[in-house]
Amino acid sequence: MQNLMCNQILDLLALLSTQGDSGFSYKIERFKRLSSFTPLTKLTFEDDEFESAHDEYRLYDSKKSTIRQNKRDSKYFLHSDGSIGYLNSITKRISHYIGKDMIIKKSSGEKYYGGVIWVLDELSNLPVSYDIRVKDKHYPNDTITLDCYEIEYPDEWFVILCSSKEFDKVREKYEVKINDDDFSSELSFEGGIHKDEIIKRINVIKEHMYAES
Repeated sequence: MQNLMCNQILDLLALLSTQGDSGFSYKIERFKRLSSFTPLTKLTFEDDEFESAHDEYRLYDSKKSTIRQNKRDSKYFLHSDGSIGYLNSITKRISHYIGKDMIIKKSSGEKYYGGVIWVLDELSNLPVSYDIRVKDKHYPNDTITLDCYEIEYPDEWFVILCSSKEFDKVREKYEVKINDDDFSSELSFEGGIHKDEIIKRINVIKEHMYAES
């Protein structure tokens, strides 16, 4: 399979090299965008640029309203309030983690793409999460890398947190608003029997992340 794919790539390059013009780099740039399903022109974010998926793939927000997907770039979604979400708005890079031994350790920098990020404020007891939305219909949009802490306790459960100061990098590029998600749902894992231990680790993380700032 690897040889087949390599030969197919060589065939494409051979075809491009026979065109006999000076626009090779231009063609490569356009081909790269199209092959990654990235539009050549800006999205309009108008209503007719979005569509609902079929029933079995339909997406809903916390209020059970349908989320519609952009026809030209599937990473963009139109919410019922008219705001636009971008699937690749954040990357969570794990800088530290804490486990059973209650000791914060440096991580190798493993990355998680998209998904929920819990933001821990210095004056709050529990983290909150945010809706992240495109600002002023801007396109294309940056992916913001956040240095985060990971709690790995108990076994086969984890949650990722970042400081409010680190989340400011997202606030600079996107519209953000605290959403309806409640961290208590995380604390209810296995009937909530680990709640006190998880909160202890959150407090240790908060002390560490704000001492560094």
